[in-house]
Amino acid sequence: MLYVSDNQFAEQVLFMASAERGLPNLTPTRELRQMADSVLHLPAASARWVDGSGLSRYNVFTPNVLIDLLGRIYAKVPQQRLFALLPAAGQSGTLRSIAMTGKPYIFAKSGSMTGVYNLSGYVLTTSGKVLYFSIMHNNFTQTVSEMRRRTGELLKEIHERF
Repeated sequence: MLYVSDNQFAEQVLFMASAERGLPNLTPTRELRQMADSVLHLPAASARWVDGSGLSRYNVFTPNVLIDLLGRIYAKVPQQRLFALLPAAGQSGTLRSIAMTGKPYIFAKSGSMTGVYNLSGYVLTTSGKVLYFSIMHNNFTQTVSEMRRRTGELLKEIHERF
């Protein structure tokens, strides 16, 4: 699900989690709420997670919520394993088309639909730091590919400067 987004598969995983708990009714929304509560640990007003993809217009996330989540993941999953799970810019998944020369330094998950392009993940800097980032573009009239290109340029600048 991290390389090629599959929202239907994500929803089926929630159904399976519901079935595994032996609940009388398969309730993916309940499982999603429990997952969100256990992962985000935020006051109810800080974030609202309505669907597995994170792109629903009914979701309420801020970049800070996602950066906090990235930090929690980074603290629990060894870097080599984590970066192997995520698309790498210039190489795989939805980040394959981001222009990159040399070794990948952006490992992230994207989400897009008309007028929306989001990218959250990790950028390795030339000084060896790992930075968490979350960039949310919305209400734009350019193509998603143009926003992806511009985001790649910004992250390249961060990679080189820090």
